Amino acid sequence: MIDITGSALNHFIELLSMQTKYNYIRIFISNINTLDAECSIIFCDAKGLKKDDILFTFSKLLVYIDYASIPYLKDAKIDLEVNDIDSKLIIYAPFIKGLFDDLSLKDKVKYFLINKIVPQLILHGGNIKLVRITKDKYVVVKFTGGCNGCSMVNYTLKDNIESKLLKYVPELRGVLDITDHIRHKRSFY
Repeated sequence: MIDITGSALNHFIELLSMQTKYNYIRIFISNINTLDAECSIIFCDAKGLKKDDILFTFSKLLVYIDYASIPYLKDAKIDLEVNDIDSKLIIYAPFIKGLFDDLSLKDKVKYFLINKIVPQLILHGGNIKLVRITKDKYVVVKFTGGCNGCSMVNYTLKDNIESKLLKYVPELRGVLDITDHIRHKRSFY
């Protein structure tokens, strides 16, 4: 399950000793099974605990972990990294994004476009559609609505969509636009 190193345990115990109101530690994952999954560690009072939290004991430390988060914390590790200037908690959770790695390349790209790009484009009356993924791992897209004919489309494609998509799905090589950009009344710029 989760491993909390000795230095991290001591750090938590020290922080809890300074608390007057918040005397519980709770660990949970937000946005479970998505690319936006994040592991959170909070100090809370009894009201901040959830009824399905599971209590785990780590040496002298009691930690409540959200029940739904437990499968995604497999092989997780919490450590305290200390240097000359400061210290910080490091959370290593290799399964935090859940089943995303099991998705097909096409489904990963669709998820990214629908959840990360389309909401931004809709604000300007635009949209984007996945046309295909080439054998050499280029994503082919087509812009519609206000994005068709927009003067900023190259910036949007390279600096926004492609740069972010390659971070989310590193096996890809790039994004190609096949839109026949013709300026019209609905074009954003």
